[in-house]
Amino acid sequence: MDRAKRGAVAGLPDDILVQILSRVSVKDLHRSKCVSKAWCGLIADPLHRKELPQTLHGFFYGGGGYEGEHSDSGEDSEEDVDDSASDSDTTEDDVNGDDDEEDDGKNQIFTGYGHFINLLGRSAHLVDPSFSFLRRLQLPGIGKLRLLGSCNGLLLFGHDIDLDSMGFIVCNPATEQWAAVPCSQSRPPTDWHLRASQTYLVFDPAISSHFHLVMFLQEDRRPTVHAYHSKTGAWSHSDIDWTEEEKKRLHLDLCYLEAYGAAVVNGMLYLVEEDQIFQVDFEGKTRGVIPAPSSIVERNPDYNAIFLGQSQGRLHCVNEEWGAEDFPSELSSRVHIGGADDNALLSIWVLDDNGTQQWVLKHSVSLLHLFGKLGESGFEYGVVAIHPDRNLVFIIQYWNWQLISYDMDSKEVCALGTLEHECTSVTPFVPCFLNFLSN
Repeated sequence: MDRAKRGAVAGLPDDILVQILSRVSVKDLHRSKCVSKAWCGLIADPLHRKELPQTLHGFFYGGGGYEGEHSDSGEDSEEDVDDSASDSDTTEDDVNGDDDEEDDGKNQIFTGYGHFINLLGRSAHLVDPSFSFLRRLQLPGIGKLRLLGSCNGLLLFGHDIDLDSMGFIVCNPATEQWAAVPCSQSRPPTDWHLRASQTYLVFDPAISSHFHLVMFLQEDRRPTVHAYHSKTGAWSHSDIDWTEEEKKRLHLDLCYLEAYGAAVVNGMLYLVEEDQIFQVDFEGKTRGVIPAPSSIVERNPDYNAIFLGQSQGRLHCVNEEWGAEDFPSELSSRVHIGGADDNALLSIWVLDDNGTQQWVLKHSVSLLHLFGKLGESGFEYGVVAIHPDRNLVFIIQYWNWQLISYDMDSKEVCALGTLEHECTSVTPFVPCFLNFLSN
């Protein structure tokens, strides 16, 4: 930028400049901090936080059930994605609420929610991980909420008890807004874990301030889909209009969908089952079926898709591959392995956005590089997120419950923090300041 243009921009009022910056990507926003000290201060000012695009702040986790006596031995993150100290915020003493009728006298702690790993390392936290604003409501069953997932700044909670009468709660931790979602008229499955794995939150603030829930159920041996629209405040349901082959591929006869096999991109829900990815609208109707990416090695049968995510506006799929040897030389710059015997890989693919529905290999890394050694029962881990703005993958190591990140650009592995208990849900949080309760 030449001096004349730079001077013209510098002369803009702060409110006009904030409006301009609110339209750029998160990556460009962070680059703009280098323009001048004034710009850096403007972007960092908490007063402008609501107008400017946000990035990943951390992870909520929970859903682990009950544990023994509460320990205050929280562990801080060793390193974080913003080059500053991270910390793990956990507030368990008050999470239980007054609903302790199931306490067996051993001071058990309900670990369904109330935990947060902060990646930004700031002393002033943006959110209250204990969700005290929910507990103050004194709603029935509020002490037994269980974290199910998140989508673009909103969190979805289910209830651990009384499934026939309890519904869901959707809340925004950044604004402390919340909405109670009644239970669908249909009788839910008796197995709580079965129901949780089939309920998806769909929210895209770039499209609408309203959210949707999509639930798959088995009723009278017939798969049905139930959809909730926050604008109408009502559920609708119907027989799934998918083909018999699609139902079979998704194992809907067993009414089970893997929680890690879902992502929301451009207002559409994507589900993965084996080698097929289904594009589903907010009513649960299929809009398309996309083959999942294959192995980086031709004719390698030993691979499977283990995670779907959204990053930089595009759908990403993570594969686990075994026996990936003799891969094409043109992929060598995107494959990071330690040696000839290092052939167990994690491969990250991105869906081409030119309409061809072709997968492009973004990066592949050996599991030995990620974890250092092979455990007795293989690599016990789970991919929990892809950074929305950067080439980072976040992974939980199940043998020690440590959250790590892998940078596809620098090829660095960083320890971010240790979860204080086993959990069933680790979900990313990107703040959203939109009023999702508006009509």
